[in-house]
Amino acid sequence: MLNADSVVFTTDWMQTYLHQRYPFLTAKSAVILNGYDPSDFNGGSIDACRNHRDTFTLTHTGTIYQQRSAESLLQCLSDLIHAGRIPRARVRVNFVGFTPTAVRERATQLDLADVVTFIDFMNYDACVDLLHRSDLLLFFAQGQPLQIPTKLYDYIAVGRPILVFAEDGATADLAARLPHATVVGPEDHERLEAKLKEMYTQFQRGVLAVKESATDGIHRELTKVELTRKLAHLLN
Repeated sequence: MLNADSVVFTTDWMQTYLHQRYPFLTAKSAVILNGYDPSDFNGGSIDACRNHRDTFTLTHTGTIYQQRSAESLLQCLSDLIHAGRIPRARVRVNFVGFTPTAVRERATQLDLADVVTFIDFMNYDACVDLLHRSDLLLFFAQGQPLQIPTKLYDYIAVGRPILVFAEDGATADLAARLPHATVVGPEDHERLEAKLKEMYTQFQRGVLAVKESATDGIHRELTKVELTRKLAHLLN
């Protein structure tokens, strides 16, 4: 970094952290977020989603590792089902990608074996299709305040409501800009329970959806064309 003319960070939080450690970077750094290619997400399965309105479908894609945890989601969902606040037959959760054995065992312990499905592998196009056909996208980012996992940009492109599990940090900051994202802290069981019940009620009423006009600005900002334009300007 000493010999670089410019240093690019993908989050403000990472930039601030490294500025504190290496003050010489302050005069030659910039932030350019990651993003997505809109062509990867064209033709979402809107009709397919409408045809599955009888089941509230939650989907997580990717690996659960390090401090990322599905414990609060599974516990809360189990509590809501056993309290009769969300009917067991009307909710399904998909975990796509590598999911630790502990998560699978925990689902069984909480009597969710018939609610939760684990899919070890799915090709990218099929995964995007599943995201389009889901009602709520799950995003675990606990214990990593400086970075934003790139999966969040895929979720933004799909345009479904997102439930984000994260502390204060870069992920929470970006999610706060999204009209269709809800952030819950790792230990905030009360808020999580209230939000899940609220979202299920909205699903029942057919109003759990994202208005495209509300996301136009952030979508344009995060396209790879716009991000490449920012990088080109930096290089010039």
